[in-house]
Amino acid sequence: MCWQALFRMAENLAGQAMRYVFHNIRNTKNIGDLACCPASYFPFEDAEVLGLHVPTPEADVVVYGGGHIYRSVQNKLSQSSARKVIWGIGLVAYRRWWLERWRLSRAFELIGCRDYAVPGTEYVPCVSCMDDGFDAPAAPVHDVVLYWHKEKSRGLVQPEGIPSMHNAQGNLAESLSFIASGKTVVTNYYHGTYWALLMGRKVLSLPFNDKFAGFKYPPAFATATDWQEYLPYAVAAPPDYLEECRSINRAFFDKVQNL
Repeated sequence: MCWQALFRMAENLAGQAMRYVFHNIRNTKNIGDLACCPASYFPFEDAEVLGLHVPTPEADVVVYGGGHIYRSVQNKLSQSSARKVIWGIGLVAYRRWWLERWRLSRAFELIGCRDYAVPGTEYVPCVSCMDDGFDAPAAPVHDVVLYWHKEKSRGLVQPEGIPSMHNAQGNLAESLSFIASGKTVVTNYYHGTYWALLMGRKVLSLPFNDKFAGFKYPPAFATATDWQEYLPYAVAAPPDYLEECRSINRAFFDKVQNL
């Protein structure tokens, strides 16, 4: 048995609570980034949530994620000697991960990736699935709604008469209520795609980069200009997708607690 394991056993016997530090994007109005911190959904006894720009204080475990933050995580690795965990970050669009995964994997105790089947990781969908806003969404009242990315929507066709909302508008509860209001959700926002799939809505996604390629159950895809032609092809995820994502996150929480 290694000395680290013996030290952890001594901590547990002494009843000393593990100290956790969580890093994700905080200085933003992007609702998905604000909603993807595991500490918002799981009972960590001694936890501090910090932005990525804040130095890492002393901790037993540092958790990075969720979000599309791989480069920021790389820059923070030298700030702490604590055990490190990646929880639900996006990697499929980072080509350097495919080159660097063997080296970087040694820096982490656990690597949970929101993208499906990425080598060197285990699949852990974004933890925002744990929000209770998914428990009983209201029935849809519109045939189509458009949920768009405020910073990535140049050229996006937004027809009159179709309800729309962007990803820096309101809060998570308001966003989920809006998404639930559509039978079909058209979105160029990663979390909009994910949340609509979790609710069982038909989804037509309008990707602006490769990060949309990691869904286990892909939506239909179109472009920002021709999406109206592809509305009939919008697809929903399997009905148990929400519980699947939640079960994976609960199991990952147990793994983090047992480090």
